Amino acid sequence: MQITNSFKRALLSAAALSLVPVFTPCTAIADPQSEGQVIRFSIPPQALGDALRVFSEQSGTPILFSEDIVSGKTVPGLEGAFSPDNGLRILLGGSGLEAVTAPGGTRIIRKIAATPAREGARPQPIKQAEAVEPVRIEPQTEEEPGGVLRADKVTVTGTSLRGLAPESSPLQVYGRDEVLGSGATSLDQFIRTLPQNFGGGSTEFTTIGLPNDSNSRQNNTSGASANLRGLGSRGTLVLINGNRMAPTSEIGDFVDLSLIPMAAIERVEVLTDGASSIYGGDAVAGVINFILRDDFEGAETTASYGTVTEGRMEEYRFSQTAGTAWDSGNVLGAYDYSSRDNLTLADRPGIGLFQPRLAGDVLPEPRLLDLLPAQTRHSLLLSGRQQVGSKLSLSASGLYSQRDTERTRFNQNTSIDTYDTRSEGITLALGAEYEIGSSWAASLDASYGQIRNKQARFRIEHGMSPVSDHETDRENCLRRISGTS
Repeated sequence: MQITNSFKRALLSAAALSLVPVFTPCTAIADPQSEGQVIRFSIPPQALGDALRVFSEQSGTPILFSEDIVSGKTVPGLEGAFSPDNGLRILLGGSGLEAVTAPGGTRIIRKIAATPAREGARPQPIKQAEAVEPVRIEPQTEEEPGGVLRADKVTVTGTSLRGLAPESSPLQVYGRDEVLGSGATSLDQFIRTLPQNFGGGSTEFTTIGLPNDSNSRQNNTSGASANLRGLGSRGTLVLINGNRMAPTSEIGDFVDLSLIPMAAIERVEVLTDGASSIYGGDAVAGVINFILRDDFEGAETTASYGTVTEGRMEEYRFSQTAGTAWDSGNVLGAYDYSSRDNLTLADRPGIGLFQPRLAGDVLPEPRLLDLLPAQTRHSLLLSGRQQVGSKLSLSASGLYSQRDTERTRFNQNTSIDTYDTRSEGITLALGAEYEIGSSWAASLDASYGQIRNKQARFRIEHGMSPVSDHETDRENCLRRISGTS
């Protein structure tokens, strides 16, 4: 019997002309002054860090600096009329520090390099943040030349209301080193290690569902979801570089984390608080934003093998990453492959599958009953970014993933189902950002996501006689246009 059921929804998310203010740790309360304009300063002798804050207030110039590089330094003060650049140069005189101008007019304080940094050298990205800040500044490691500082945005992009998450919201940022150091071999494994994430919900461990979560019974593809605060997989919003992905399952209620290649991820931002008023109803439990690597240069190959302490399940993983970066942009390509055997009841004989009312039935062959399905996955991601002039930035990314699973399940009516499932997903995103002024920018983002799940089921009775087969073909395709200013 052939049953085909296809339903479509869509996602073309376009955040049109979203005006987002950019804040800095040292925020100026005066109106920004144009370059070369003379301002009267009155800064008494004091610690350098305090003097820089006063300078920012009096000049209206945003200034970023690390407390470590100004600690223990004092200044004799600054009295008189100067342009902001000359005044800041005088204030830093003899401190071993200098000010450089970042996009938007922000002045970044850094150590004076002993030797010029080599051309094309790129700073390393931020690895961890403890606070919710839309703009961060981090020094390079000691091994890197020049002590170069880099401003990097840390924002979880919303879809209903353009803006920033409240500073009281608990934002956790996990750098690539932390993700790899956790021992996880996939992003869904890493998310399961977070204390804010509930292990239940729609996962490959609970394909028959949970008593208090009827939606988890619809996970026919054995996908892996995030479930922050245990509020259900539908309540956690999952993004890639701030763009949505098409959902999976029979009812399209969650994003399959296993389709995202770990090799392409730079960091993971997790907003572990309800944010439905900002990001929409699908963020009632929180938001997870996977940020792609944007400064990788060279090639990277990884391979791993794993097995269980008891049983015969084996897992193979391979990934290849290649990229290049230049002063105004970058290109990245990443391929990820994984293959895993099934884990059967024969591998865990201590686990029972029968309710008391079924006592007395003969146990089917344990090796035919899967606790974890066999699966093979391919993921390919391409992304790029280019700065056009001093104000316009363009970006694009594309992700294709395919996952095949095979699972055998025992039913309470003593029948046995074998499922062969294929899940194919594609996510495309385009973005543009134009800097209007020193603290305002206009952005335009468009994305498209589609996922198609095909499943073939073969059912046999307890006596091993075939009774029926069943096929389903479902496609989720999200299209959405939205914009605020």
